[in-house]
Formats: sequence, C-alpha cells, structure tokens
Amino acid sequence: MNQKTPAEFTDALLTLREAPYDSHVTVSEISAPQGIAPFAAAIRMDCESLETIPHSGGSGRLVILYDPQEQPGWQGRFRLVTMLGAHVDVDLVTEPLADQVCWSWFTDFLTQADASFFQAAGSVSRSHSASFGELKKRSESAEMELRASWTPLENNLAPHAAAISRLLAMMSGYSVEVSAGISRLGQVKLV
Repeated sequence: MNQKTPAEFTDALLTLREAPYDSHVTVSEISAPQGIAPFAAAIRMDCESLETIPHSGGSGRLVILYDPQEQPGWQGRFRLVTMLGAHVDVDLVTEPLADQVCWSWFTDFLTQADASFFQAAGSVSRSHSASFGELKKRSESAEMELRASWTPLENNLAPHAAAISRLLAMMSGYSVEVSAGISRLGQVKLV
C-alpha cells in the first residue's frame, strides 16, 4: 500500500535546502534506508581533503526518519541518524579522551547551531593502522567514526544539517568556527 507523503515530512526536508553547510563539504541526496520508518530521506556529505595533509578528508550521511505515529524510543515523529568518518591525525586516535572529545564536538555543534534536540545516543570508534614488511613504506594512518541518533525538537532541520557538516569538517582537520567558513548549498533535490 502506497502512503501519501505527509506535508510535515516534506516541509521538514525542504528546510535542508536552506542549511548553511560548511564550505568544505559537498552535499547530495542519496537513497534512504528502508524499513526503519514509514518515511525516510538521506543526504551524503563529503569533505574535501586538506592540501597539506595527504589522505585527509571525510564523508558521512544524515538520515531523516519520520513516523507519524511516533516510535516509542524517539519521543517524537522525527529521528535523525548520522554516521561520519574521517581520516585523522594519528596523535588524535591515541589520545585517551579522543572518544569523549568527538562526542562533545557533536553535541557542541548542535547546540551552537541552535539545533534543539534530545534523546541523543551514539558511539565513537577510532582505528590506527601501521604497516610492516613490504608495506612498511606506507605511512601510519588513523580514522575516527561517529555514529549518532537524536530527536529534533523542531521541524526545521537546517540547523541540524549545518551542525553535522561543520562536525564533518572539524573531524576532517579543518578549523571550524560557528560563524566563519559557512556557505549556502546551491542545489539539492530532496523531494
């Protein structure tokens, strides 16, 4: 049975077009996961590499879930889910508090963007790779990944998307200020 897309969901998706995405991040629509909620949409974010650091940069996605009946764990009709991964400095992943720092970036960027939220949950993982033998010529590498979900308190999703783009830029090595380095996204087709 085909359900008509609710206006509340469509209107919320349209706010993503006005988000002040970080200037180092490109955004595109991708297929949303199926079966999690009656309605879903997703965008992909790619952060360009730093010219001074080889193999830098990162990517991720933001999934917008909508259930008019409010799923119990969400405590709302919307749930946002993100997964971000970035190549990071090896020193960062060896820091004992790196996981807590990355999680605080997540909540801080949402707060600074005035993206009201609650029910945030997630995880941070990091990996470090060193090569040996014939592969020893390769440099060490490190990656950090954040997976998170949260319930937005308003239907304007632009602040949430902007915060996630800034977080991706920060994870990818860029200095990100709340009011600096921000540009509007030109063309994203979401509905």
